[in-house]
Amino acid sequence: MKYISILLFAYSFLFTNCLAAGPGPAVDAYLRALSRQGGFSGTALVAREGKVLLSKGYGPAHREWDIPNTPRTKFRIGSITKQFTAAAILLLQERGKLSARDPIGNYLVDCPEAWKEVTIHHLLSHTSGIPDRALPLDLPPAPFPPTADGLAARYANTPLLFPPGEQWAYSNAGYVLLGYLIEKVSGQSYARFLRENIFTPLKMEDTGYDDGRQPVPRRAAGYACNGITVVNAPYTDVNAAHAAGALYSTAEDLYRWEQSLFGGKLLSPASLRAMSAVVAGGYGYGLFIGQRFDRRVISHEGRTSGFAGYLGYYPDDRVMIVLLLNYDIGLAALDKLDRDIAAICFGENYEIPRRQAVPVDHDLYDAYAGRYLLAPDYIITVSRDGNRLLARANGQRQVELFPNSATTFFIAGIDTQVTFVKDGGEQATGMILHQNGDHAAVRVR
Repeated sequence: MKYISILLFAYSFLFTNCLAAGPGPAVDAYLRALSRQGGFSGTALVAREGKVLLSKGYGPAHREWDIPNTPRTKFRIGSITKQFTAAAILLLQERGKLSARDPIGNYLVDCPEAWKEVTIHHLLSHTSGIPDRALPLDLPPAPFPPTADGLAARYANTPLLFPPGEQWAYSNAGYVLLGYLIEKVSGQSYARFLRENIFTPLKMEDTGYDDGRQPVPRRAAGYACNGITVVNAPYTDVNAAHAAGALYSTAEDLYRWEQSLFGGKLLSPASLRAMSAVVAGGYGYGLFIGQRFDRRVISHEGRTSGFAGYLGYYPDDRVMIVLLLNYDIGLAALDKLDRDIAAICFGENYEIPRRQAVPVDHDLYDAYAGRYLLAPDYIITVSRDGNRLLARANGQRQVELFPNSATTFFIAGIDTQVTFVKDGGEQATGMILHQNGDHAAVRVR
């Protein structure tokens, strides 16, 4: 059973950042504190006006070998991939190979009848109405990913969520289709087209398509939280995500990308305006456009099994934030993380996480020792060892529970808390696991 962590931190210090020395040291202090308690494992880069203020790795890239993350560690970037797909489409449009206003039926042999009014513009802006479930993530690993025609045929009878252009609904399937259109129009694979037309010209030597089969030097391993322990993330075939989320990169390469994209080194001014203008749902082409701290921000998050990331650019301040994690902390925690880093950069209030054990009567531990059923196949066994309270889940390694209070405990190095519940008697009757929400476990012995 998989749980992705969102820790209910205990905060002890409230900071208002002073920018006299720049935000780099404050961001570093924040991430070091978060990393110590399991809330951040990855790399971070912060830049302002073309100057890198922080570029640093935190936590392990490979827990098995105790290899640390560095600024050159490679991470799967999930949906951050979409802005590269959008840029590739706009490059083809500039070269006269296609138009964003073309119906996708121009490129599909047997276009489903319901899709015939869908344009490339609709796919780019998530206004096509093609449901996200059309993305074939349920397919087993295969030597070759499906073709555009194959994908269309597979979902020929899938109705649209709404008429094209009338609403907004995020659709990975739409971006998979864009990737296959790139291949049809260019005559190259999606991976090769991006490599030859974006990555190589922009000197992004540590970015590429992760097909899951070729070794990728310096790529981090992905991890997740399973109850009370960190585990290797479940395997996923990223070929299924294709142009919607199959790229890997580094924080430093993504900085080169931002500098080049918004510095006018890749797209024409007209194409860049189209990419970064809101169409619907706060979305342009492969980018979210919104406000934070009364500043315009152009951003995208990315999540895939064992990885999470955020790329945000504040064009008026020329501030860039890159966060790449090899531990999927969950969307809510990722949102809070990028918000706090921005707060540090702009002198807004933020709270630096602190978590410390407090003194308690160790005899309380006798009331908590027992077996707790969290799910039909998931039991957490709690035991007392002198002045220590220990927990083990389904035969996994034993961990120590440190007290935040007489009833609430945390685990060092993992973004999780547990609260023991009493029902009027001396013995605990259950526990609540605080991890991406609250999950109740019943004491069975």
